[in-house]
Amino acid sequence: MLRLPPIALALLTACGSGALAESVGRLELAESSLTFEDSRHGRPNERTVVIRNSGTARTRAVVRVSQPFLTDADSITLSPDSETTISVFFLPDSYDPADGTLTVRVDGRDLTASLSATVDSDWDDDGAIAEEAGGDDCDDDRPEVGPGQPEVCDGLDNDCSGVADDNAVDADTWFADLDGDGFGDPDNPTTACEVPARHTADASDCDDGDRLVNPSAAERSDGVDQDCDGRIDEHLLTAGSLVISEVHPGEGAVPPYVEVLVGDVAAPVWLAGLEVSLGDVSIVLDGDGVGHPSGDVVVLCGTGSPGAIDGHPCEDLLPDAAIADQGLRLRSEVLVDAVDAGVLSFSADGSSEELQPGLLDATDNDEAASWCSSTTPLVDGYGTPGEVATHCGDDT
Repeated sequence: MLRLPPIALALLTACGSGALAESVGRLELAESSLTFEDSRHGRPNERTVVIRNSGTARTRAVVRVSQPFLTDADSITLSPDSETTISVFFLPDSYDPADGTLTVRVDGRDLTASLSATVDSDWDDDGAIAEEAGGDDCDDDRPEVGPGQPEVCDGLDNDCSGVADDNAVDADTWFADLDGDGFGDPDNPTTACEVPARHTADASDCDDGDRLVNPSAAERSDGVDQDCDGRIDEHLLTAGSLVISEVHPGEGAVPPYVEVLVGDVAAPVWLAGLEVSLGDVSIVLDGDGVGHPSGDVVVLCGTGSPGAIDGHPCEDLLPDAAIADQGLRLRSEVLVDAVDAGVLSFSADGSSEELQPGLLDATDNDEAASWCSSTTPLVDGYGTPGEVATHCGDDT
């Protein structure tokens, strides 16, 4: 069998087709330049390049790029009449502009595209240049952070002072609680986004050096305003500080009332919290909000009272019970005064029983002999509400 050399076979084939066949690759870049505008410092910026093969041969090319640019392809291979896309990256490590070249080498010749890049030194568009670019914006990622920005409670150093949340415009006011009782000193405030140690939102402590003095503390009889209400030893009436000086059982148009004389007290007393008991019926008085000094006379009226008796205002309401032969007690933390059942002898003419002059004492009023029936006329009956008796037994 006759074998022809390869070149002869090629010539025969060409002759048979009428011409010598030629297959070549023709690569071209779709872009002649790439611009990386407004790149961000420390962040990659990407552009793409299309490479086409318009030839008739499968073609391989080498891809190179100059620093500081990078590409995702070292080489490419394109079939005839095809294209591919490669990426070029710019990763800025400074704020200086950069230039470079993308080179695609094929068959000993270079296809090139110019590269240029700029870096945005005010990425967050807040008008301040980033510190890395020579400016004073300490966080170019956030428009709410920069010199001159208002400091707010968000955990950021908004004004670039070096301290987060300092002097924030929306900070809360806290008050020192040095004694740890949960109540703050109104004269020792501070502003902060979070509550500082040994501080509270409350501002009602009147002595931040004593944890037993605050609005929730119990008042004690010691000359100190424990509960911070501006009053000293209120509610803490002692034995004899109030004297039951007149009692009206209620008769006709006159409702029942009890007259109480404030005894020898060092400071005005408040009746709020005073328990008044008529037999087995008791009520705790709300008080009138007024401190009563020594010698003051207070009228406590029955629940059916019109609010005043003989022009004298009723300070509080007694239990809804008749006042007659059942015992009367005034109690605070201690028994302040009491008149036992049977001591008072009410007459049938609608008279009150009142202490005789000279016997205006919480001990003297324990004796039946200290009391007499009033002879001073009221609207219907007799009594002297709001003033202690100056005589007993006659009207002269």
